[in-house]
Amino acid sequence: GGKEENVKAAQDILLARAKANSLAQLGKYTGEGESEEAKEGMFVKGYTY
Repeated sequence: GGKEENVKAAQDILLARAKANSLAQLGKYTGEGESEEAKEGMFVKGYTY
């Protein structure tokens, strides 16, 4: 588990991402309202699974 003080922020982010996913599957996602963290790439050079 995480820290109790992070619960509200994490829930808000999860809700925003769920809404974005819903819009994306309908072909209506524009990226509007995306957080700065969500705009950052997750690519890690040389990463292997």
